[in-house]
Amino acid sequence: MGGLPNNIGTLVIGLNKGWKQDSNIDKVNNQKFVSIPHTILIEQIKYKYYALGIKVIVREESYTSKASALDNDTIPTHGDKIVPKFSGRCVKRGLYRVLKA
Repeated sequence: MGGLPNNIGTLVIGLNKGWKQDSNIDKVNNQKFVSIPHTILIEQIKYKYYALGIKVIVREESYTSKASALDNDTIPTHGDKIVPKFSGRCVKRGLYRVLKA
């Protein structure tokens, strides 16, 4: 059976290549942040969740705030030659408005 108490079957982890190197949070904080081994953390999460029977997907985060999971919008990867089409738009953080009636 597997899973967690809330019937979680899939965990999606957002990851963008080079995102730590482009951070700009002052010199000391940049040094601390960049030294965090995020790849090892993600691998440990995947290991633990697979043991619980939960599928883990590591996904690039481009366009995730513009796409609607409820409307089955596809999420292209940044740099693809595909022109993304979304069913709505993000009005503000946490609020998505569908454009079709």
